[in-house]
Amino acid sequence: MKIIALAGTSSEAGKTTVGAFIIKALGNVCALKATVQHEGSCPRHRDTSCDGCSSDADFSIITDPKVISEPGKDTARYLEAGAPKVVWLQTNSDCAQEGIRKSLELFDDEASVLVEGNRFITVGNADLAIMVAPQDLQKVKRSAVEIFDKIDLLVLNRWSGVPEEFLESTRKRLESMGCKAPALAIDPYNPEPAARDALLNRIREAINPLVGVMP
Repeated sequence: MKIIALAGTSSEAGKTTVGAFIIKALGNVCALKATVQHEGSCPRHRDTSCDGCSSDADFSIITDPKVISEPGKDTARYLEAGAPKVVWLQTNSDCAQEGIRKSLELFDDEASVLVEGNRFITVGNADLAIMVAPQDLQKVKRSAVEIFDKIDLLVLNRWSGVPEEFLESTRKRLESMGCKAPALAIDPYNPEPAARDALLNRIREAINPLVGVMP
């Protein structure tokens, strides 16, 4: 099994957007969405809970097509991008390693799997670890800082028309915090050919080194 780990500087960094782009562009890449549940009050809502809020179970592995394909969910976006199999793990932080291990058992040994979630990089082994950062970087989660030294590639989630100096400022800030991986800026909705090929070839090299760089 080949694993592409996809982490983010924050919950709104654009991980799923980049992940869906990768799946659509490469084809035949499965997806595992790993959600570490909130402990205590929900950080996203004042009075209501969300999909990431803690439950009574240590972890839950969701494969039900009705849940996975529910409009608006990240898992549905991976299905729409063409992932042949999508699994959603909801886990408490203490059980993340066991939950991830059992989730990966649901994929074929020969599969390429994109795993979205910062925690995987802490407890698992990836063939390529990607950190996604938004162009308008404001806050950086502690879980991101803790894995900066394990990141192989920094992807700046770029919007059309953003000046290079803006992106460079974000890159330098993350580098000063410990993320020293090579950086690549890409707009997943309107990728420039050079940026698109640089990202996809880097992934191809990691998951299938015998094939090497594709034209």
